[in-house]
Amino acid sequence: MKRNDFEELVLNKTYIDKTLFCKLFLESDVMMYITAPSGFGKSCNLMMLKTFLSLPVNENGFRIDKRATQEFKLFSELPLAIFNESSLFNENFGEYPVLYFQFHKLILGNTSEDFISSFREVISETYDEHNYLLKSSKLLKSDKEHFNRLRTKSKEEHPSLLSASGKTLPYLLSTHFNRKCVILIDDFDSLLPQILTNNYIENRDVSDILGFLRSFLASTVSSNQFVIKVLMTGCVRFLPPETAMDATEIQTVSYSHDGDIASFFGFTEDEVTKMSKLFGREKEVEAVKEWYCCYTADQSKLKIYNMHSISRYFQSKRLAVHWSDSGRVAQLRHIFDYHYLGHIIDDSLLYNRISIALLNEMCRFNTGNVIQLKNTIKHKIVYDLREIHKNLFLKYIEDHGYLAMFKVSAAGYIYGRIPNREVKERLEHFIYTTSYYKLKFDIPLRLIKLYIKSLVNLNENLIVYTYFAKLVEMIYSYLSGPVGEEEVLRILFTFARDSLRFEAVHTGLILKSGRKVHLVVITKSKKNVGRTGIIVELNYKKESAREALSRIITGRYCDVFENEFKNFDVKTKILVGLQLSKENKCSICFLCNSTNILNAKSENIKLKLPKF
Repeated sequence: MKRNDFEELVLNKTYIDKTLFCKLFLESDVMMYITAPSGFGKSCNLMMLKTFLSLPVNENGFRIDKRATQEFKLFSELPLAIFNESSLFNENFGEYPVLYFQFHKLILGNTSEDFISSFREVISETYDEHNYLLKSSKLLKSDKEHFNRLRTKSKEEHPSLLSASGKTLPYLLSTHFNRKCVILIDDFDSLLPQILTNNYIENRDVSDILGFLRSFLASTVSSNQFVIKVLMTGCVRFLPPETAMDATEIQTVSYSHDGDIASFFGFTEDEVTKMSKLFGREKEVEAVKEWYCCYTADQSKLKIYNMHSISRYFQSKRLAVHWSDSGRVAQLRHIFDYHYLGHIIDDSLLYNRISIALLNEMCRFNTGNVIQLKNTIKHKIVYDLREIHKNLFLKYIEDHGYLAMFKVSAAGYIYGRIPNREVKERLEHFIYTTSYYKLKFDIPLRLIKLYIKSLVNLNENLIVYTYFAKLVEMIYSYLSGPVGEEEVLRILFTFARDSLRFEAVHTGLILKSGRKVHLVVITKSKKNVGRTGIIVELNYKKESAREALSRIITGRYCDVFENEFKNFDVKTKILVGLQLSKENKCSICFLCNSTNILNAKSENIKLKLPKF
């Protein structure tokens, strides 16, 4: 990252001053590894620390007047909160050589050799920021040669020397400046999702790679007399000490376990309220809370919002799913299959409560557990999924923000809940697939295909509507347990979405009036016909199909074809009201290219469909 990235961030309208984190960091007497989900400002805080602490030099490595720098102007003229801590600011601003390692750039590859090659790249980038050391009069010729080999990614350097590179550079910088260094490592756990999703890398290579990282961490942090402060960030507590010999001086702190740290990772409720006033969105504060709150800090009443989501919301003015976990969970989508974690998360989506057994110190992402998890995913071990692996997977998604912890019991259980609507919709997208429902309810694939075909073929022909309703009825007949209107709609939506037979499929679309459209489908263009737009409204064990159709008309649901879906140029508009009765029968009322309820047609033709 370039230093001016922080300046760009500060000048953004959605920026909230978090510079007092510099004070917390400097006054802390431990070297920290802070974990928080993606979108909670970890990289931003490291970027801020780097900008604040970095000792300014010219191209020859000589210090320059820090008060003449753009960085000083940035902190002093706004001013940022840390500038008002005058004594701390003057003593620490621009006073340290800073090493900034960007581990998100690491690529696992398929062998340990591939990884080592990628690690050379990351080390080279960090070393190159300090290439002025080649001109230093305080370093020996051999030191400069060693530095340059690491800077230029020379393969002459043995991996054992490469793993010690985190100690070599602090030594050289301390010798040059006579100052101890600050080390910042961003996304330390970036290899974990790569390992879990790589089906080609051998277990011995994974073990070698993780051993290499342990060696790097030990030489960089443990008893490094050239380092004064260390901060690492990640989503997961990755590679905790496995033996006393592995132990480092790093203390892992989760943002959700520390109220002081939590206020700097994510936006607080007061900060979101302040931004709502700034952007003139005060009326939507409660809706924003439903969508993007509430993560909480242990033993604190602090409520935390995802920074990325909130910033995108105020910029777009749309309540929608804005957050991305950078693929860390999305890449593991099949762990949400019904027989893996799907049925567990499904219950959480229904009852908004889930427990994770920590099993004391066994539930850790150490080398052994990481390799076992990798093998579980690779070989799709489902029915023999061990309790520890299930809990590790749950802990993994909790660490990535998909569950918010609200209680830890004395027995070693974490009690979590789905924090907000944004996360709920992402989880639903991961879990609810055609394969999931097929396994959960044992719905025949042939029936699903016939349902899709009937939806594609809706037209002015009356019998196709009865055929469609009959297929919906048959799908419903397979559903068991506490199934409500929302799940029935989600199943119909999921089958249509996953079929890839349509240009667009949406459920739960919110209109400007606040009404929710149950199901919208846009067919692919047909020769001489164009695209067909279909709106389906469901009455579940209440009212009638005609009243469901009437709701489409009075609610002006058809406006979606001129607004949200205007680019599809819909030629034929079909409106369908369905009713599923208490007797599990499906009736239908429909209109084609009309919004006059008097023209609505209901069909109750008896059809014989094949047995499945």
